[in-house]
Formats: sequence, structure tokens, C-alpha cells
Amino acid sequence: MTPRDRVLIVEDDWVVARDFSRMLHRGGFDVARVASIAAEALRFFDEEHPDMVLLDVGLKGPMDGIDVAAAISATTTPAALAFVTGMTDVRTIERVKTLGPFTFIVKPVSEQQLSCAVELALHRFRTDQRLVAERTLAESDFRQLFDAAPDAMVVVDSNGRILLVNAELERRFGYRASAIVGEAIE
Repeated sequence: MTPRDRVLIVEDDWVVARDFSRMLHRGGFDVARVASIAAEALRFFDEEHPDMVLLDVGLKGPMDGIDVAAAISATTTPAALAFVTGMTDVRTIERVKTLGPFTFIVKPVSEQQLSCAVELALHRFRTDQRLVAERTLAESDFRQLFDAAPDAMVVVDSNGRILLVNAELERRFGYRASAIVGEAIE
């Protein structure tokens, strides 16, 4: 945990929101803001750019916490998503799973449970972010080497479909990558 881990709390019960805020402060986290409705949560997210958003599923209004998380996931600003809720029915769990949250905490929650869950979720989020960046760099390096190869090369999947061709293949055989990528090798 770094001293600057900032958490946006999205909770419509002000007593619970206050308790979460106090627990997070004592756990060494900064609470960016507290939102009680979806529109407020999305506005605060855009303004504050928190490291994590702690969401209650059952918000009042047309959008619930899962809708808010989906809207946040669709932005270009990365943030860890964590749900804290008493709603554990199958439909809720299935909806939450589609978003790949970093943790799901069932209410009531103790201070230790909340701090540990937030800490681990932020760690996992940062690890995932680092892995994505490393993969992007590795793919870029591979593509540069692949395109610079003096031999004509093609990458196919297990079904024999062309995934990638290099510049030498295009030059030597006159194929355009856009015309053959996705085609099956016969």
C-alpha cells in the first residue's frame, strides 16, 4: 500500500458510508469522495480519478452499483473495482462476474476484512496493470522482430487460420496481409 491510495465510496446508506470511510482512513487509505447515487459516483470518478471504487450493489435510482462499475470500466481511466454488498443472489453474482471485480465483500464487514480486501484488490489491480503493460511491450517487440525478419513468415492458429504475416512475405509473394489474415491455410 502506498500512502496515496485513494478510494471512492459508492454507498447510499450514509451510516454505512461513514463507517467505511472511517475504517479506510484507519487502514491508511484516503477516501477521495463518497457518492450515494450513480450519477454522483460517475461525476466524482471523473473528477477524482481514484485508485479504487468501493461499490454497494443496491443503490437507489435507475442505475445500481453494477451499472456504475460497468460505466467506469468503459472509461479510459483505470481503477480497481470492489463490491461491498449484502446481495448474494445468483443473478447479482452473475452480473458482477461479467465485470471482473478485484474483490467482492459480503456485508456486514469488519474493519480488518475491509482493509485487507482493499489492500489485496489494489495489489492485484496494479499487478494486472503491470502485466498488461509488459505484454503490450513484448507484443510490440515481437512485431518489430517479426517484420524485420529476412525470411517470409506466417503465424497460424491451431485451426490453420492465418493470424499474422510479415513484411517479407508480403514483398516476396505479393500478398497483402489484410487480404489473407483470417484465411485458412490449405
